[in-house]
Amino acid sequence: MSDPVALYMQLLHAMRSPDNSIAVQHFAPDFVAYEDPGMPYGGVVRGGANFLRLRGKVYDAWGSGCLKLQYVTGDPEGGHAAAHFNLVGKPNGATETVEGNVVVVWAFRDDLATEARVYYFDTPRLAKALADSGYQYA
Repeated sequence: MSDPVALYMQLLHAMRSPDNSIAVQHFAPDFVAYEDPGMPYGGVVRGGANFLRLRGKVYDAWGSGCLKLQYVTGDPEGGHAAAHFNLVGKPNGATETVEGNVVVVWAFRDDLATEARVYYFDTPRLAKALADSGYQYA
């Protein structure tokens, strides 16, 4: 098994490309993401392409460049990596900046992402900031 931190960094690099067809190749066919259910866009998302669309919705909600990677850690023999981000954005174009923390735990199999679990610190406050800004997930 490859180092999951290295696999995540490859996936992250691919997701930064404007061409999602490159990034989608890093996801297993049975990929599942569990977005924090307390967020307006929360829930279960199946498939890499759908995850990439969800990721786009998150950037639409919080603003481009809202997720700032702080660190990545993982177990080279366990198939998991975790990425910690600072979330800094103006929800739905609000005038006030909102900050928070997000951790995404990734699982890999055969060098492909099979699962992502997204955890927000202080979900109620972040969800309220989105609601107060008039954000509606579509």
